[in-house]
Amino acid sequence: ADRDSRRAVADEVREAARELGLTVVRLGSDLEGADFWEDVQTRRATRDSWLEGVDVVVQPAVLEDRPRLLLQAISAGVPVIATPACGIEGMPGVTTVPVGDTAALVAALRAQH
Repeated sequence: ADRDSRRAVADEVREAARELGLTVVRLGSDLEGADFWEDVQTRRATRDSWLEGVDVVVQPAVLEDRPRLLLQAISAGVPVIATPACGIEGMPGVTTVPVGDTAALVAALRAQH
């Protein structure tokens, strides 16, 4: 996915977290820029401990050709909210939402609590 697509996905997660007062666990580089997550509570995690204390994993990807972390969450019993692009639709513990539909993402997150 290109940078604009990744930014749109991050916008969707940020808006949902803001609306619901959720903490976002961040992995990897901050492609969005230093101030992007400023008004949302976040915490940085490492790949070996990223699932600690996580209630649900969200990946509203435009393209996800390596859903290893999503599969790791599923195998650990952590619910996953993802788009059809993630390729895990229909697996136990997975809720699928359309790409770019923040309202659907928020509804799916509400249903997890």
